[in-house]
Amino acid sequence: MIQKFKDRFFKPIQHFQIRYNTKAGDSDLVWRVIADGEEKLASGIEIHGYVYGEPSIVNGDKKMNMACEGKIYWHGNRAEIITTRAPDLLP
Repeated sequence: MIQKFKDRFFKPIQHFQIRYNTKAGDSDLVWRVIADGEEKLASGIEIHGYVYGEPSIVNGDKKMNMACEGKIYWHGNRAEIITTRAPDLLP
């Protein structure tokens, strides 16, 4: 019980980029979730909070991603991200 509490509340905040997996084919792993540069494939994704667009360069090609900062929780192949950073709206 205590370990589950620690895993839930003391996870590090990470930077995420999310984009569609164009090479999924017949697989249900249709999302690429890149956390601090490491990619994992997901069948579904749910994001709670602030998300923004962000470009990246992959093998010389420009890719557009949805991005956010937060904590990720995996439920099998489904990813749930709770964001922790709101936009800075001050001039």
